[in-house]
Amino acid sequence: MKLKKILESIWNSITRKIKNKPLGFSCCFCAQSIMSSDKYPADLHITVNIDKTDEQQHDQFFFCHTECFKNKLHSNIQSYFTLEHIDEDNKI
Repeated sequence: MKLKKILESIWNSITRKIKNKPLGFSCCFCAQSIMSSDKYPADLHITVNIDKTDEQQHDQFFFCHTECFKNKLHSNIQSYFTLEHIDEDNKI
């Protein structure tokens, strides 16, 4: 039990130091920095040629704020967006 408290103390000390630090990425929608304190920073995975073979497909990743991504969705699609309902245990 004492080890658990020590580890929690170390973890809390580390996370206080990195809280609200830039992660080194900019949002592909708003161009603002993505911070460690942002709620659900995300990467956006794009695959082109999805109707082709694996060898003909190409992938690229972009980074974004989850809220920016949701705001860019068509209003008919936004109701399917469930990531804002993630709880502290990372369960939807």
